[in-house]
Amino acid sequence: MQSQEILQTISQVAAALAGFSGVVAAIGHRGSRTWSSEEILQLRTLVEPSLVALFGSFLPGALHLAFDSEPLVWRLSNAALGLLGVVAGAAFVARSRFASATIGQRVLLVPVGLAVVALLLAAGGVLRQYELIFVIALILALAVAAYNFLLLLVIAGEAD
Repeated sequence: MQSQEILQTISQVAAALAGFSGVVAAIGHRGSRTWSSEEILQLRTLVEPSLVALFGSFLPGALHLAFDSEPLVWRLSNAALGLLGVVAGAAFVARSRFASATIGQRVLLVPVGLAVVALLLAAGGVLRQYELIFVIALILALAVAAYNFLLLLVIAGEAD
């Protein structure tokens, strides 16, 4: 597995981003007032992709313990991450009906959708760059989380 170091780094960054949600809550004095629906959407869109990237980064290593075939490990990893992407994308679209998504969040749906399609095509064996597609999708999940972290920081700064 060529990407082992990259996957370790992704897991560390993902854990840090998920942990920053507590920092955002403290900085924004969120305990002293109720959260708006937009803030809840941003928090969920910070935490969920972080957790997907965190646990997704462990998936190929865990599957490698069960299967000797490198292509099979990556195809299964791509399938799992692709299905998570479908669920996460659908959940975001459903939630954004009740909360206003930012233009940036809506724009990020395009590369996320493309990544999900690429993951599923790789899982089906149509695209053969299994490892590359998987790693890029995890990095995109980190980018989505980081963007929402910045949104929450800006809102927290404006609340002061």
